[in-house]
Amino acid sequence: MAINNTPRDPRIRDRVPKTVTDLRVLIIKYNDSVVDITKECVEISIYESIYTPFLYGEIIMGDNSSIIATFPMIGQEKVRIEWKKNGQDSVKEFYVTDVFDVQQHLEGIGSFGISITSEKQMRNAITLFSKSYKGRGDEIIQNVFEEHLRDTLTVNVKAKTSHSVVFPYMKPLAAVNMIQKSVLAEDGTPMFLFESLYGDAPGAVLDSYKRMYDQEPVFEIEPVKTTNRDADNGDAQRGLSNLQGQVYQFSITKGYDTLDQMTKGAYGATAIVVDASDKTAAVTEFSFRKHAGPVAKDWISEFFAFDNIRVDKQYNTKLFYVPQNKLAFCKDDGTLDFPNINSTDDELDSVIISSYMNRINTTNVAIHMNSVPDLEVGKTINYTFPRFSPKLNKNEDTYDKVNSGKYLISAIRHYIKNSEYTMSIELIRDGIGQEAELYPNNRTPDFGKDPVTRVSVLSPIK
Repeated sequence: MAINNTPRDPRIRDRVPKTVTDLRVLIIKYNDSVVDITKECVEISIYESIYTPFLYGEIIMGDNSSIIATFPMIGQEKVRIEWKKNGQDSVKEFYVTDVFDVQQHLEGIGSFGISITSEKQMRNAITLFSKSYKGRGDEIIQNVFEEHLRDTLTVNVKAKTSHSVVFPYMKPLAAVNMIQKSVLAEDGTPMFLFESLYGDAPGAVLDSYKRMYDQEPVFEIEPVKTTNRDADNGDAQRGLSNLQGQVYQFSITKGYDTLDQMTKGAYGATAIVVDASDKTAAVTEFSFRKHAGPVAKDWISEFFAFDNIRVDKQYNTKLFYVPQNKLAFCKDDGTLDFPNINSTDDELDSVIISSYMNRINTTNVAIHMNSVPDLEVGKTINYTFPRFSPKLNKNEDTYDKVNSGKYLISAIRHYIKNSEYTMSIELIRDGIGQEAELYPNNRTPDFGKDPVTRVSVLSPIK
């Protein structure tokens, strides 16, 4: 057997995929004194999600020196967390929001947890503003975010429409959310505002679902336990690179919930548009294939019908009420300025947003794995899902083509315990794998009438 005489890397510990080094956790008290609590930290969890514009988390601490009583921990502290992963130094600061789950385990020994959050959430809590804004939806979001939360926002996508909006004594994040729920991105999909732990962009990011999903995958994930397969060398160092991204547990937590999505009008619906300014009311029918096409590969088979009507032409699943007022923002000369947030050129914009927000969770995958700094919310990965059947011949596929393929990372939990750093990630998409085939003969039938566009439900008013 060949012997490898290559000297061992003195920093091999830094290369172990689960290992985090140089970890320090500092508490800045209400009186600005600093205390190192690294040894007292049992677990650290930091969360990021495309649905939240800030980072937040929890720290579980062991207490045998009366920290919670004499420190004291009263939810008015700052936390500074420092660590090194793959040679990269990271520093994050948080605010303590509360103390929870205080327990005694033995006499003189207990534990408790503290909740932590980014500065912008704290600033949002103490900020109330009343102001009007005019411009594209993304411009309004950026102005509100940077003016009132005092943080940088990287805008990766433009909004589809422009508006005049009045925010009457609102919290900044509530105002931003109001725009996101009503205004589409330029590519016709919803906008998301989020922050990631390892992101290159300073502060938060504004992006659209389509733009995020269309990115090239940053990582390949296969749920296989990797080992050193070199028969001539048992040196553990040689297998370390293969362990990057090793998966410990995976599951599809939810998939293809057709009944729930039909009930919410995600595939077909009707919108009634009422404009009090000119006393009109009209209906517009919504079909997701016509108005909000899938970003991933379409999974709703066109053979799927109920009462001989395709699901995307079932317009009686839900009624959306869309109020409008064409005269809400008229100039002094009577001409129309930018419309308000409810008035757009396409009254189906809010229905399209609702459809996408329900459908992006068509498939939801949960994975617990080794930590990989390249992974962050808003990025995509390629995920190979195993096929649950024995391999009968060497040419047979061993993976599930329907559930494998590209996914968007929607949430990550960074978890540090006993100097080991792992991640739990959530993957989503609004379709099936690109290699899956629904139509062997490329023939797609069509049943049901096409949607109507803007039909009045009132007789002319004299």
